[in-house]
Amino acid sequence: MIGLLVFECSNKAEQSKDSAGENVEKNQSKLNLDTILRIDTFKDIPDEIDGCACYYFLSKRDETTKTYLFVNDFGRIAFIALNGSIERFDLVDSETKDFFTYRNGPYFLSIKIEKKEEKGDELTSMEGVLTLSFGGRRVVKQFVGSCGC
Repeated sequence: MIGLLVFECSNKAEQSKDSAGENVEKNQSKLNLDTILRIDTFKDIPDEIDGCACYYFLSKRDETTKTYLFVNDFGRIAFIALNGSIERFDLVDSETKDFFTYRNGPYFLSIKIEKKEEKGDELTSMEGVLTLSFGGRRVVKQFVGSCGC
């Protein structure tokens, strides 16, 4: 069934090009939009994250195994695994202490902190929502994690 769907979409893209002179690449990019927005987890923290940082995970289990969804250096830069590759995002705006927006080219990443709990002088546990946006599409992930030194 999936093979037929892909075949039919491919034929429609080719027919569009033949009959209306449309660009096939434009149609193919629409077909690949889900792949472009796949958020993965990762194990290795980029070298740019050194010292105080925030570490977010999909679950408490991932936190225990250090399988990261998101890391940042307290706001200026952040990293996620986008389509299997760790990508850097730069801070664009921090409207409040609980909402941050990052950008990497056409991709926008927002972090909304929904719950905080102080765990000592230099550690705060957090829960919230990570949203990746691109071309009108979004991927939303709930997270748990912490920020500290």
